[in-house]
Amino acid sequence: MTAATLTRQRTNGAVIAPPLRAAIYCRISENRDGEGDGTVRQEALCRELADKLAWDVEDRHVLVDDDASAYNRRKRRPNYEQLLRLIEHGEIDAVLAVHTDRLYRRLSDLTRLTNLIEDRHIEVRTIASGIVDLSTASGRFSAQILGAAGEYESARIGERVSSKHASNTAHGFDHGGPSPYGYRRLGEGRLELEPAEAGIVRECAERLLAGESLRQLALDLGRRGVPSSRGGTWSPKALKGILTSPRICGFTSSGNEPIAKANWPAIIDRATWERVRGAIGSLKVGPPTKRSLLAGLLRCGICGGGLYGHDRGDVRKRVYRCRSDVPGRCTSGVSIRADDVEAFVSGLVIGTASGANLSLIRAERSVSESHRLQGEVADDEAQLAEFAADLGARRISRGEWIAFRGPVEERLKVNRALLARTKGGDALPRDLVKIDQAAFDRMTFDQRRALISLFIDHITVAPGVPYSRSFDKDRLLVSWNV
Repeated sequence: MTAATLTRQRTNGAVIAPPLRAAIYCRISENRDGEGDGTVRQEALCRELADKLAWDVEDRHVLVDDDASAYNRRKRRPNYEQLLRLIEHGEIDAVLAVHTDRLYRRLSDLTRLTNLIEDRHIEVRTIASGIVDLSTASGRFSAQILGAAGEYESARIGERVSSKHASNTAHGFDHGGPSPYGYRRLGEGRLELEPAEAGIVRECAERLLAGESLRQLALDLGRRGVPSSRGGTWSPKALKGILTSPRICGFTSSGNEPIAKANWPAIIDRATWERVRGAIGSLKVGPPTKRSLLAGLLRCGICGGGLYGHDRGDVRKRVYRCRSDVPGRCTSGVSIRADDVEAFVSGLVIGTASGANLSLIRAERSVSESHRLQGEVADDEAQLAEFAADLGARRISRGEWIAFRGPVEERLKVNRALLARTKGGDALPRDLVKIDQAAFDRMTFDQRRALISLFIDHITVAPGVPYSRSFDKDRLLVSWNV
């Protein structure tokens, strides 16, 4: 018995129950045409059933979630949540839907709905399944069977889609959907250039490498009236998404990492794209962070882990110390005074650089580092492509693919950023020929870091004498770049 049936009206001596206050819920998982035709048809069918049942449906109680999956947790269903609130607050007596899978495709969602309906005696009717009785054990059992079947079907569809996408990626085809900026869709996973938009992409890439920010570019495109990919205003986030997509350099991708050579033309070449992504990755966001001159170069002489800068709340007491609080690392607390070790290492590098051919050393270092990074990037990309093909052929599971992809993509991210910086040259002035203390003092922080890294690979710091405040250079074992 519903809440409404508990309230009776007396007309001419007869007891008449008022019409039930019903809500209609409609949902479509993927709306490709953007017009919501599927949900319009659902509403019409539910209104027809409401008329037959003489139920009252207010316009504000027609709830539609367009392009929202009932299985995918990442897609929010705001109007479904509103439906639950209407039930909880006693504002409706019944729910209408085309099918139970419009309401739920996960058993956890069914449990939430059941708890609310059971407490408030809400009626649920669907076009496909008729009455959904969640007030009895047998009714709940039937609903759970339908829910389990829906959850299984959703998972199976997800696996098929993932396998298809992985296969398309490995073989150079696009996944489909709206035409990406810079291209027109030809169908069957093929794209062709859209000349005007491709020109905007090239322009933005060139201007970004010349030093302009994403925000400056977005504002300029807006002032010029250049339409964005969706016809609205440009934002730095949207521009970043386009410029960092491997699609524009002619590659398929997974998690925004290049996988295989695509069957569509590139807007910019691969080397330029790597530099663009490296430049975007190096853009500073938020307040400036504290930086230490030898960060990443000093290693603990006991556990081999890196020493990090720490000022103990007073910059005059800066030290580099081992992360002894990290599980698996040493407990020695190896540390060294920052001012002492930075002055010693700087002097060591200045003395070495003063008699060296800096132009030759910088060129050789850039070439060797670039070759090393290119080899590592190529190996990881080949592994990703191979595993994507295995997933597409169902030789591995989606879980195995996800477990493998994470660390490889993280390694690729780091190496690509390093490669972009290598191709763009180091931070040292191009006309730098001679190094002395005066020239070193005039350098920026990044230039000093670049000079030290040019000559030194790393420095191992041995434990010092307990409670000693004197600097002991013999604690340092310098590993030079060959």
